Amino acid sequence: MNDSKLDGKNYEKLSEFTNSLRSLLQEVMFLQMSSVRDNGLTVPKFFLLKFLNYHGERKTSDISQLLGISLPTASEILNSIESDELIERVHDEKDRRVVMVRLTDQGRAFVKGIECQNQALIEKSLSEMPNHDLDAMLDFLKELTVLIHNSVERKIQRQGDHDGN
Repeated sequence: MNDSKLDGKNYEKLSEFTNSLRSLLQEVMFLQMSSVRDNGLTVPKFFLLKFLNYHGERKTSDISQLLGISLPTASEILNSIESDELIERVHDEKDRRVVMVRLTDQGRAFVKGIECQNQALIEKSLSEMPNHDLDAMLDFLKELTVLIHNSVERKIQRQGDHDGN
C-alpha cells in the first residue's frame, strides 16, 4: 500500500484488522455451511443467491466476474438454481439482447429463511458478549458494511464501464 495516510504503525493495524476480519468471516462461513447444505444448496449457489439478494439483478457476465468464476461455471450454477425456481432470467427492457438474472419471490424467501437460520447460529455464539461491546460492534459493522458495499458497487460500475468500451 502506497497510501500516504498509512504510516508503518497504521499499516500494521490495518493488516492485523483485515486478517482478523478474514478469519472472522471464515469462521462465520464455516458455522453457516451446515444450514446451507441442510437446505440442499452448495456454498457457491448460496453465495450467488445472497449476491443477487443484496445487489439486485445482474448480467451473467457480471456474476461471473464478481464471483471469480468462469462464464460457463456461472451459467451452470445459474441453470441449476433456475430449475429450482429460485432465480429467473429476463430480457433487459432497454436492450432485449441483454439477459438479466434476478431472484424470484421464492428465491428471496429461500435466502431469507437460510439467513434467519444462520443469524440464530451467530446470535447463539454472541449471546455471552456484554451489551456495551455489542453496541460498539454494531455501530462499527454498520459503517464497515456501507464502505464495503460501496466498494463492490464501484467495482461493478468500473467493470460495466470497461465492458462497454
